[in-house]
Amino acid sequence: MKSMKHLVLGIILLGITLTLAFTNLAQEMTEPAIKSTAISNPGSVTASARVSIRILDPDRISNLEVEILDGKFVHDKITAYEQDFIYLTISNKDGIEHSFILPDLEIILGPHESKQISFDAPARGAYKFYCTRNCENVEGKLVIRRKLSDWLKTD
Repeated sequence: MKSMKHLVLGIILLGITLTLAFTNLAQEMTEPAIKSTAISNPGSVTASARVSIRILDPDRISNLEVEILDGKFVHDKITAYEQDFIYLTISNKDGIEHSFILPDLEIILGPHESKQISFDAPARGAYKFYCTRNCENVEGKLVIRRKLSDWLKTD
C-alpha cells in the first residue's frame, strides 16, 4: 500500500514537472531568445558574444531563386508575400562576373558562383533588381503580395 502511494505521488510530480517544462518551452518558442555571455580569463582579453535565435513560421518562408545565364535573368519576376522571411539564392551560370542589385543591397557574383541571402520581406509592392556588371538593361522584379489567407482573416 505504501509503495502504491509513492507510485501515485511520483506520477503526479512527473506530471507537474512536464507541465512546467512544456509551459516554459512554449514561452521560449513565442519570444525571441537573446542571450549574452562574457568570457574572461585573468590577464587576458575579454570577449563577449550575443546570440539571437528566431523561430520562423514554416508558412511564412519563401525560397526564391534567380539565375543569370547569357547575361540575362532566367526568372525576371519572383514573388513573395508580406511578413515572409525570404531565402534568396542567386546563381551566376555565366563564365564572367555579374551583380545582383536590390535597393540597399549589391551582391557581386564571380563566374559560376552562387550566393544565398535571407531577409524579411519588405512592404507590399514591386522592387526592381538588376545587374550592372557585364549586362545591358537587364532587370527583374521582386513582387511582394498579400497572402490569400491574410485576405480571408477577419478580426
